[in-house]
Amino acid sequence: MRDVQDGKRFRQLQARYDDLVIVMHSDGAVLSKSTSKKLYLMFTQCLNVPLGLRLPIWFLHTIWAGSELPKDREPFLMELVRQIQLSQRENENFAPVCWSDCEGVTHESQILLHSYVADTPERSAVSGQLSHSAKQSCMYCLQIGVCINHRICFAFKPNAVLKTHDKLQEAASVWETMNTKQRQIALKEHLTFGMKRPTVLSQIEGFDLVEGFVLDIMHQFDEGVTKYLLGQLCEQDSVLRLPKTKIQQINEQWMSVVIPGHHNRPPRDILEYKRMKAHELRFFMQHAAPFVLRNILPENVYKVFCHASRVIWLCTKESITTTDINELRTQCHDFLKSFESLLWNLRDEIFCPLDAAYSIRG
Repeated sequence: MRDVQDGKRFRQLQARYDDLVIVMHSDGAVLSKSTSKKLYLMFTQCLNVPLGLRLPIWFLHTIWAGSELPKDREPFLMELVRQIQLSQRENENFAPVCWSDCEGVTHESQILLHSYVADTPERSAVSGQLSHSAKQSCMYCLQIGVCINHRICFAFKPNAVLKTHDKLQEAASVWETMNTKQRQIALKEHLTFGMKRPTVLSQIEGFDLVEGFVLDIMHQFDEGVTKYLLGQLCEQDSVLRLPKTKIQQINEQWMSVVIPGHHNRPPRDILEYKRMKAHELRFFMQHAAPFVLRNILPENVYKVFCHASRVIWLCTKESITTTDINELRTQCHDFLKSFESLLWNLRDEIFCPLDAAYSIRG
């Protein structure tokens, strides 16, 4: 998602031709199904390697095992940040990465952190930003949500004030001067720009605390938007309240869908949407929704699903052009506008697709 042709993040980094540009990823995992032991893993990938070669290759540099995932991620990041800082040319103790190319020429390179890949909970733990259940949880804007039926909901504001790296750095500086009580008040009054604490990643030169974090498509769209929309199709207490005959018709269409080249397990019954894995939800919205819902749903409802399908298709392309980004912005705007007019009960994940237009520019 970050290999966008305009290369905004690369321009921000001002990388030289022989600088090593990396992307990081961290997440939790289960050691095996027969044990409760959990793993915490951190990976690094070098963006200098062509996309087709690097996609399956991630270098594991940190591993932790225990009965629970670590509460504090900072200790795992401190050593990495220190090593990146030492590799910076401006550092008086400059310790470059030395390597030789295919022609035998030796290079002394600095390391630049391009972006950090993490799902929504992990991103919150690493970045020091508020979690997805907070009223100021959006990673890109400063809009404050409203709690409705135990859900944080956001109205559609296409011109919402966006977060910036400089604002977060400024907030972090103010945070350091506060005592515990002042910090609690600032969080309660939403005066921290969505920050719950400063992050050690802010010490890395060139890393953007906003655009440096990649959009979490799986949690925000697949398990957020798609699952919510499927609930509107299947549940009798939903806003749509489809008759059972139409639900059965949709299900028959869905069970008949086969995409050449996809050899996953047969699709689950659509009424089992709560048990669907993220890739099953993605498959439904990306490939099946425009087909299985056509001539069954009212036109205004059908358009919501078509816009959502197009958004997820554009977000997950291997190569994203400037034209794609412009279309993505339009599709997100149309999706959210039609969604809010149709389904008043917005969820926090629903606001996130609009941020895709901002998040994949790097």
